[in-house]
Amino acid sequence: MKTQRKFLIVGAIMMIVALFSGCGPHRYSKERGWGHHGFKDKGFPERIMKRLDRKVDDLDLSESQSGTYKEIRAKIKANVTKAGEERGELFDEIRAEFDREKPDMNAAVELVKEKLRGMPEHMGNTLDLFMEFYNVLDEDQKAKVVEMIRKRARR
Repeated sequence: MKTQRKFLIVGAIMMIVALFSGCGPHRYSKERGWGHHGFKDKGFPERIMKRLDRKVDDLDLSESQSGTYKEIRAKIKANVTKAGEERGELFDEIRAEFDREKPDMNAAVELVKEKLRGMPEHMGNTLDLFMEFYNVLDEDQKAKVVEMIRKRARR
């Protein structure tokens, strides 16, 4: 009987720890309730830039490479900021459509289709910026970048 009680207590403690470890601190959003940060969040571009900066710091750039990176970084930040604003506007328009008494599904789908039409151009511009940065790296730095990409691809 004592053994069963010990297993029950240990099991309950483990479940509580598992529950709380999976439920970390998240902010509250009026639109979505409790959850993670969104793309529309004003801090989103900064989070992307910090993550990019951490990856680039591993490359030990020279001064001329750092100057080129700063120019490219500014372009990337502008693109991310613009994309976040456009995404927010799109969802506001979709929400407004569905808040109507009789939402027009065709209009909602057309809004999304219109946004998707611009995706190839946006992705192409992002890839062009990546190649501009990649071309200023030396061979060792290029090898590090390739290894980073390989690790991501394995996931």
